[in-house]
Amino acid sequence: MPSPPSTLLVGDVGGTKTVLALASVGPQGVELHRESVARLESPAFPHLRELVAHYLATQSGPRPQGACFGVPGPVLGGSCRTTNLPWELEPGELAASLGLEKVLLINDVAALAWALARPPLPSHRVLRPGSPMAGTPKLVAAVGTGLGAAVVAEGPEGPVVLPTEAGHCDFSPKTPEDWELAVWLRAQVGNVSYEHLVSGPGLSRLYRYLAGESPDPGFVQAPDPAAWVVHRADRDPTCDRAVRLGVRYLGSALGDLALVSLPLSGVFLAGSVASGLAPWLGSPQFSQAFQEKGAHQELLARVPVYLLEDPLAPLLGCAYAWLFGETASTAERP
Repeated sequence: MPSPPSTLLVGDVGGTKTVLALASVGPQGVELHRESVARLESPAFPHLRELVAHYLATQSGPRPQGACFGVPGPVLGGSCRTTNLPWELEPGELAASLGLEKVLLINDVAALAWALARPPLPSHRVLRPGSPMAGTPKLVAAVGTGLGAAVVAEGPEGPVVLPTEAGHCDFSPKTPEDWELAVWLRAQVGNVSYEHLVSGPGLSRLYRYLAGESPDPGFVQAPDPAAWVVHRADRDPTCDRAVRLGVRYLGSALGDLALVSLPLSGVFLAGSVASGLAPWLGSPQFSQAFQEKGAHQELLARVPVYLLEDPLAPLLGCAYAWLFGETASTAERP
């Protein structure tokens, strides 16, 4: 593997905002320059290249030679068509337009997973203790604008990060209310996935479904309707019901993913919606939805659940992915 540049641009690209920073990378590890962190509104720019160019124009330090971006969508052949933004990202074009030697694109949740693949782990707190087992996989789930997931497992030569698009798996109704909700939502979005319910827009949909024709004017006017619902859950019965449904659906979705990946080292949650729902994620309702999987309830009862609290973890993950040889494609500037 070629020696990494001494200065690397790292970015966590999201449907709502993009967070950028500079990092030093070398044989001794990674150092994130936290004073260089900037948060930019993604929809305010026509493309990632303009967003990054704007950021670089504000930096007075050494210009980075390369960049690694965690992007919201599957990375195929090194390129990505973002899921919640109208951006086609191709690493060669980005490298050429930004004057960088190399650009690496990885899935945004894979970037978060890479932050867990190398110790020490980013700051986190326990939501459900379980009985963790060292050396087993970790499941990372990011709940924000969308629902993303990745798996971290030990391979023969070190950690392996497996990105997924698991948030787009079909929603599985279980109760009569679930079926009524699925019929209501299918008329709006077509195929109903867990992301349609377990995300910021998903919480908003749950509230609209429950409120019917009479939503609170505060909800209609709120710049962040999901945050409004969570904030009022302790005093508004409709908000409370929406949050509790969202928590149950999140537990069910994570339980399904845990059956696939057996993450006995833990499920690690991240994202603004996960942080907002944290007070409810230690509840019996969440655990019941997580564990109600037939013959494997006892197995899933062992899985701990954590909340990642370092908002810059994806940036560290990008730097580690670059430094330790993430297998995603790179492109050199022509």
